[in-house]
Amino acid sequence: ESVQGRQAAVVAFEEQALPRLIRSPTNVPMQGTATIEVASGRVLRTSLTFKLASPYGSTTAAIDVVYAVEPRSQLLLPSRMDERYTAIQNGLSSVILSGRARYSRFRQFAVDVTQTAGEVAPPAK
Repeated sequence: ESVQGRQAAVVAFEEQALPRLIRSPTNVPMQGTATIEVASGRVLRTSLTFKLASPYGSTTAAIDVVYAVEPRSQLLLPSRMDERYTAIQNGLSSVILSGRARYSRFRQFAVDVTQTAGEVAPPAK
């Protein structure tokens, strides 16, 4: 597909290894897609879904992240994240919670560390 004028491939995946990235009592695997720019291999968009079921109902989480080039650093960074949580009880949608985060004004921090040789103090008693 084409994303922001770039040729992209969509790769679907399902988590296989244990422990899971998101742990649950039944070790449910996470599923999702990654939209990857063909020319560079950069990830442009990710979509994750996770469904936790119990005898009383289920909860589904969907997390979508869009990445964009940050103008000052020229790094590909998250620009938007949408989260949606749906709880189902007795076959009816009982709770829907959604949110959107927008990311901007990225800053780069640096730490300068120097080390000097010296005597090591004995441990305190």
